[in-house]
Amino acid sequence: PTHHRRRQNPHALDMMPAATGDPSSATEAQAATALASAWRGHAERAHNPPGSKWGAARKFSNSGPKAVLATAKSAPKKGNPAVVGLTGFAMTTMLLQLHNLGVCNIGPVLALGIIYGGGAQLIAGFQEFQCGNNFGYSAFVSYGAFWISFGIILFLNDAGVYVSDATDIGCYLLLWGVYTGLLFIVSWRIHTAMSITFLTLMLGFFGLSIAHFVTAPWLTVLSACDLILCACCAWYMMMAALLEQVFGGPVLPLGKPWIADAVAMRLRGDKDVTMQQLFRNIVSLSAAHKT
Repeated sequence: PTHHRRRQNPHALDMMPAATGDPSSATEAQAATALASAWRGHAERAHNPPGSKWGAARKFSNSGPKAVLATAKSAPKKGNPAVVGLTGFAMTTMLLQLHNLGVCNIGPVLALGIIYGGGAQLIAGFQEFQCGNNFGYSAFVSYGAFWISFGIILFLNDAGVYVSDATDIGCYLLLWGVYTGLLFIVSWRIHTAMSITFLTLMLGFFGLSIAHFVTAPWLTVLSACDLILCACCAWYMMMAALLEQVFGGPVLPLGKPWIADAVAMRLRGDKDVTMQQLFRNIVSLSAAHKT
């Protein structure tokens, strides 16, 4: 009977998978949780019939598991906040590098950085939190804060309230390069497009930081070109997300993760993964990259 299985493992129905960064996965996790709750109620009713002492004292929902699951799946599907966050990041990054190359003035950078690069990315980051995506939550909120704080630095410099010299800006960019390096390591488990985006972003931060310390215009130009490539990678990922929903499946390839499943399982300490399996997976991944 159901109540005997519950006595053997009372928390069996609570061991549900956590939601991922994909909004559809979050909806499936909510549906699974609701289904587990309904089954839990049926198990309790089987153990404590309504006519019994404990059954009369408890109230249960009359909706069965199928009704709960159907209601959860019929909920409107959430959008992907990354399509806004990536565009806000890419457009402001591109515009700033055009300024570094002498194409435009700083005015549009300040306005776009505060509204789109700052405000829109913050909103996208908070929505990633609702989807259970810690990576997107950290990245979008942090880089949104970067653009707002960078805009404040530009405004204070122009107003003469507190002028930041080249060394100040160099230290500011250096710390952002360190943070980007940490996200770059995490991106190894996502896909190649994400890893390239954070690699170019990290190199750009470090390049611009060094250029402020040693006053090297050529390094500023080189870093600007690198960050333009970074912005293009972010736009590419945004288009991949939009096209996947419109066409009902992947259209633009994003590449494989730089850390394969077997490597990740080994890092987690999974004893089921042998060193032979690990070596075979690394060799196959290297061969795929060469082709």
